[in-house]
Amino acid sequence: MAMTFTQCKPAPDGGEDNTTRKVKVSCSISMNKNSRSDFSQLMTEGNIRWSDGRECVYLAVHGETPQIIELEAWADGDPLRLEFEGEASESLIVSGQEYDIWYFGHSQQLETPYINMTDEDSRLEGSIATQSGRLEDLGYCHIATTKVTAVTENDEVKLNLKGTLVNQIAIALLDLENVEELYGDAVLGTEYALEYNGERYELNVTEDDNAKINVESATGISYVVLLPNANKETMIKHKKEDKTFAYTFHNYIKSNKIYYRTATDDKVALKWEEIEEEPELPEPEQPGDNNNHEYVDLGLSVKWATCNVGAETPEAYGNYYAWGETTTKTDYSSSTSATYGLSISQLQTQGYIDGEGNLTAQYDAATANWGGDWRMPTYDELKELNDNCTWTWTTQNGVNGYKVTSKVNSNYIFLPAAGWRSESSLSGAGSYGYYWSSTPNESNSSFAYYLSFISSGHYVNYLYRYIGQSVRPVCGGNNAEPEEPEQPEMPSNQTFTVNGVSFTMIAVEGGTFSMGATSEQGSDADSDESPVHSVTLSDYHIGETEVTQELWEAVMGSNPSYFSGYPQRPVENVSLNNCQTFIEKLNQLTGKDFRLPTEAEWEYAARGGNKSQGYKYSGSNAIDDVAWYTSNSSSRTHDVKTKQANELGIYDMSGNVFECCQDWYGSYSSGSQTNPTGPTSGSTRVRRGGSWYYDARVCRVSDRSNAYPGGRDGSSGLRLVL
Repeated sequence: MAMTFTQCKPAPDGGEDNTTRKVKVSCSISMNKNSRSDFSQLMTEGNIRWSDGRECVYLAVHGETPQIIELEAWADGDPLRLEFEGEASESLIVSGQEYDIWYFGHSQQLETPYINMTDEDSRLEGSIATQSGRLEDLGYCHIATTKVTAVTENDEVKLNLKGTLVNQIAIALLDLENVEELYGDAVLGTEYALEYNGERYELNVTEDDNAKINVESATGISYVVLLPNANKETMIKHKKEDKTFAYTFHNYIKSNKIYYRTATDDKVALKWEEIEEEPELPEPEQPGDNNNHEYVDLGLSVKWATCNVGAETPEAYGNYYAWGETTTKTDYSSSTSATYGLSISQLQTQGYIDGEGNLTAQYDAATANWGGDWRMPTYDELKELNDNCTWTWTTQNGVNGYKVTSKVNSNYIFLPAAGWRSESSLSGAGSYGYYWSSTPNESNSSFAYYLSFISSGHYVNYLYRYIGQSVRPVCGGNNAEPEEPEQPEMPSNQTFTVNGVSFTMIAVEGGTFSMGATSEQGSDADSDESPVHSVTLSDYHIGETEVTQELWEAVMGSNPSYFSGYPQRPVENVSLNNCQTFIEKLNQLTGKDFRLPTEAEWEYAARGGNKSQGYKYSGSNAIDDVAWYTSNSSSRTHDVKTKQANELGIYDMSGNVFECCQDWYGSYSSGSQTNPTGPTSGSTRVRRGGSWYYDARVCRVSDRSNAYPGGRDGSSGLRLVL
């Protein structure tokens, strides 16, 4: 296809300059069956009318004087070729310049055209809000574009087409019998405009959550034109009497796409399925005011503030407070905490908590800073928010966090992912949200309850009181006699003694985590650490340390270690088969069911379980704090527990020696899993954690290694699970 500009005859007086002199614009488009690919390779099914009357294409000229030039053609019936013509100022067209050509159907012949030109030929606007639905009328709604390049030849300017015209709409073949109105996420909007963005012309759709398409005269298998919607799942709906029917486009709505196939091989219309449509909620209410701070009524037992303490907007992080403290500080650690280590009776005696077991006004960060009846939420109120609202991970004004929407009304609050403070550092901002309650944990003098969230989930748990967290105040409600918080059972650590040698198993509370190459692993991650996937684990116990030489010798009567003679160093130079033999004898001596960890159990514990701070290595982002590896090991193993423990109190999960897992080595899958045990067969078994011999990259919590079951070396040991 080519477009030719031919200079028109100048005025007799020769007075025109090149700013007013016109050139003729012509364009030829083949319309025969073999060349219909010029119109985006549309389907050949049906008798689509492309040229029953007046047709137009539009040349979008960018630059100092952006302009849209209409080129039109007239045809009777269905000719094999359309010849488009128009005029433009000669100065508008620059040789060698690239432009866009747009096709907007031929609705001009309708009594009410779908498109019209505005703003002195610099903007074109249109609507697909009303469609006939008849397949033969598809051409009226069609939108397509491609690029052309201007070339000057013998005083003529030709616009050479670069490729075929490409759809900017999506076409769905549906059974529209007795359907008069379509709506849903698939209808991104019905109003559009071709307008200049400062550099080029682009098609802009006016997004409208309430947009509807009126279908005027469809019968049976018919079409509907949709403007592309980039949502991950989009649903088109219609109602018949009191029932709602829908079809979901699982790969979102794409331009240059025709949707007509079902699960069968037949080319039939998309099938409608009856759905339960959620009731429409009222419009969100305006925030109320309490002591110069705004609140939102979510239909819960209390009203929730719109901002964190110390923030002026919903997106601002605000201040961070250790539990039971009302001022900020520079060092958030156990040594600077006012309440860390205080029992419930001590908290009551010293006035920190009241008779209901919650912080008193004097030590409540919300009350102390905002006054009035503002206070920190109790455990029950955090749990109510967690369980009785719809949580949507989103970005609001450039800030990551959760939109928490009431299921009773349409009101919502935004909780920014403000992270937390430990010692002098801010961690997890943009990815994690930590929000204190006013309720201490009754079972442990170091913990208090808090709300925790990341993009993959949210829950109420407990954490060290010295951590600096956000505070989102509440007001109203009756807090005189709250229900006793349901205390989750916390597994306890266990210590065992075998032939005079004692070892401790650390309790790991189950939970859900993201396994694999998560963001903190960065460019060090290997391909076998992907895809990242969600794993849910039950409670279990894992060794506080790697199995030591003295424990191995107490069970087996010998020491195979390459670095032997050091009772507190980890045993090594053992194969996976050797480890299984050791465990069998240990179980005979103890009457327990010790085993090797699954790969998922190993990684969850290494990451710190549900107390994870998101570190790259087990317990820190600074590897020298937690691991013996090639740069600091002096080419040997070291006594266990000589480096810093991780969040669960487990030592040496990064470095010292590799630790065998029970899983066969294989590729990850992307689906969510519960208590996975790996592939059913393989040639090598997983080992994790790196060692004294390897560099930092291999000591990361997500790094994966493997070895033959019979292989052994001075870098391989084990850790027990119960």
